Amino acid sequence: MTLMETYTLKALKESIAKWEKNAELKGADVRFSKHLGIDNCPLCLLFYSYTQNRICGNCPVAEQGGTTGCENTPYGQCIRITDNCDVHLRKLDSPAKKAALTRKWRAACRKEVEFLKSLLPAALTVTDKDKL
Repeated sequence: MTLMETYTLKALKESIAKWEKNAELKGADVRFSKHLGIDNCPLCLLFYSYTQNRICGNCPVAEQGGTTGCENTPYGQCIRITDNCDVHLRKLDSPAKKAALTRKWRAACRKEVEFLKSLLPAALTVTDKDKL
């Protein structure tokens, strides 16, 4: 992306910050699903609207992925891990297994961070991207 509206850039930076926080979640009692979804995404809050018939319209994630709903992005892996984690974390009796699921979640979140950073305008330097 070479040109981006200020409000889109702000939402993208907020999304990056959100996913960086998600990548640091710890503990067997974490409910990962509460950190996902359109109500918890700055870009979705800006671009996702059923009422205006513009589902993901102009969202940089949708534009890059070529489809709506964050398909074809690392977010899909986060969803699959989330479904697995929320169901199984409560049932797993082994701290090692709980830790393994948490590590998978955190790795998927880091991939999402890298994907979102790749959407930043080229005018931002690598150093600027690292400061987000």
